[in-house]
Amino acid sequence: MHPFQQPDLGSAAAVARGMRLYRDDEDRRMVRAFTTDMFADFTVVELRDPERIEAAGQYYSNLQMEAMEPGEYTIQFSVMEITPGLGGPRHQIPAPRAQVVWKVAGQQTRRLMSIYSGAVIGGLAEAVHVKLQDQAGAIPSLSKGGTYKVVGMLTRGTRPPAMQPPILVTQPAIEIVNGGSQRFAVPVDSGVISFYPQVVPVNPTDGAFDPSLVRAYMLSGGGTVISGITAGAGSFIPVPVPLVPGTHIVEVFNSWTDNVWVQLVWGIEG
Repeated sequence: MHPFQQPDLGSAAAVARGMRLYRDDEDRRMVRAFTTDMFADFTVVELRDPERIEAAGQYYSNLQMEAMEPGEYTIQFSVMEITPGLGGPRHQIPAPRAQVVWKVAGQQTRRLMSIYSGAVIGGLAEAVHVKLQDQAGAIPSLSKGGTYKVVGMLTRGTRPPAMQPPILVTQPAIEIVNGGSQRFAVPVDSGVISFYPQVVPVNPTDGAFDPSLVRAYMLSGGGTVISGITAGAGSFIPVPVPLVPGTHIVEVFNSWTDNVWVQLVWGIEG
């Protein structure tokens, strides 16, 4: 080409090259957002047995991407346009959870996580599919008739360290009597790597409650104790406890002089 001759920007090769560069740049800066309309779904029956964590209920597709460039991706969720159900209090919080399936080289990695505005999860993938399930029948949330929207936003890159890792809540707080215990099954194929028990007294007394008298033990499938920890200082500053490999059940014992409320929160990898 003559040094003063302008390139043929209209040629098919030039257009294809420009489109390829544009697509590559778009992939590097990729942001995809998907919105799903949700409602308080009471077909998800209350989980009265904490050892059952897989509730039956309708899953709704939220985000699905195929043929992505292999790499690290992050999904951030937002919950918006909340309409309380009839007869319920004005301030109600939805309780959806997400099933995130990362796919790479034909292999799938499944994660379950509770959804709230700001919830984030990351993973390695070349494809991803997110489904949502409302938990109104299992966890106190919206009254019947309540509606809301969930937005899932997919971006390139890892989860920023400043953002909290994903968590999973599978049932409401359970009352454990003095001297009693309660077993909680570790969610299967969900990416659980840690847990922490939120513990508060049923009948609060200023300065009297001693959380060190509530202990949690990690058990094998056969019920053998693998490890044990003190539940910690109530629900105010929970500290995640790494789950020892081989743990199938977490059993919480209450040695406090009164009954306590206990809710287990599972930490999810991602």
